[in-house]
Amino acid sequence: MRTGVCKYFLEAVEKKQYGWFWVCPNGSKECHYRHALPPGYVLKSQMKALLEEEAQKITIEEEIENQRAKVSTCTPMTTDLFMQWKMKKVEEREAGLAAQRAERAKNDRMSGRELFLLDASLFVDDAEAYDKYQREEEPDVEQKVVRCLCPTIRIS
Repeated sequence: MRTGVCKYFLEAVEKKQYGWFWVCPNGSKECHYRHALPPGYVLKSQMKALLEEEAQKITIEEEIENQRAKVSTCTPMTTDLFMQWKMKKVEEREAGLAAQRAERAKNDRMSGRELFLLDASLFVDDAEAYDKYQREEEPDVEQKVVRCLCPTIRIS
């Protein structure tokens, strides 16, 4: 059973000499070591490239800031800018509502609330209206049920 990795094999792989006709100087068939790279092994030449790549990599925070800078090319928001924007939006909304009200008034399709908001003098509250109103008394619920069940019999 072979234990460990052959140092001649590692040297040959590092120097890119390992190939089809490579022969282990330790004795090709008799070498007690393995001629295979262990899992996850990184060659020295590859290690330099990895270190350079890691040095060139930017951190995730820097990447986020770079992407954010690409997206936000607008002016930064301040309180004054926000208040100007808000006033502009309110004015636009009011202008739209006024145009809509004018269109509905032109077509005689205004609701009672819209009429009241337009001209409150059209609506006069009559203080004596309650006194003039007479309400008819409705029969009790029991009498309604009896009448529905048997219309010919009256209970008084």
